[in-house]
Amino acid sequence: MGSTNLLLAQQKLVSKQQRRQGHQRYDRAATPCQRILDHQASTEPCRSQLRTAMVGVHPGNLCRQVQALTSQLERLALTKIPAPAKPRVNIAFNHRSQPEVLPEATTQPSRRI
Repeated sequence: MGSTNLLLAQQKLVSKQQRRQGHQRYDRAATPCQRILDHQASTEPCRSQLRTAMVGVHPGNLCRQVQALTSQLERLALTKIPAPAKPRVNIAFNHRSQPEVLPEATTQPSRRI
């Protein structure tokens, strides 16, 4: 359950008139959580479960935790020692004119007579 989806109030488009450009009508801003609780089709067990889940959610605390973790991650990224450069591979030494043929790759003669 993402906190952004349930905690940010949004306005929904109710009507739009084609004759007058730019004339749109929106409903009152409400959070998606509040819309679920107010909707007629939602059942009481669903509503009570959502209310229970939302009791422990504190937007201010979530924002502070995200900011603290972001700054900690930034500090780690800035203080991290860069990885050492890999030595270059000597292509002339490793290059073969013909590929090596391994015995398991070739077809073995059958023992059948």
